[in-house]
Amino acid sequence: IIVSRSVNTNNIQTAKKEQTEEQMRAELCTHRFYVSLILCDMLHEVPMAKLERKYKTNRGSLQTLMKTAQMFANMMVGFCKSMQWHYLEHVLSDYTKRLGFGIKPEIAPLVEIKGVQAARARALWNAGFRDAKGIANTDPDMMVRK
Repeated sequence: IIVSRSVNTNNIQTAKKEQTEEQMRAELCTHRFYVSLILCDMLHEVPMAKLERKYKTNRGSLQTLMKTAQMFANMMVGFCKSMQWHYLEHVLSDYTKRLGFGIKPEIAPLVEIKGVQAARARALWNAGFRDAKGIANTDPDMMVRK
């Protein structure tokens, strides 16, 4: 599959009059696929600067995409809850947290600590801290050394 990197992530240009309905659907499908590639990279903690270069877009558009995806996932969690689809609700609630920070699942417990963002959570993880309890039980001098 060849996907043009010139796809605009902010919006899709209005279809030209000579485009058929099938061509418009293909363009929308391509756009959704392209956006899913961006979100996949975000969830794999690719730095924003690298995403900006790779997808030829700006940081604000990427952050807007991330927040929009998070809000949609959150709405789906509410829908699943009202339909009593508890397993799907649980899966989507994990993705909602990850989409909000652009993180892998292993550092999700660390970003729940007040004031800890994705970069600091990754640094804590790399230093051997896995959760808030582990951080709370560590001597401050030991934490500074790590």
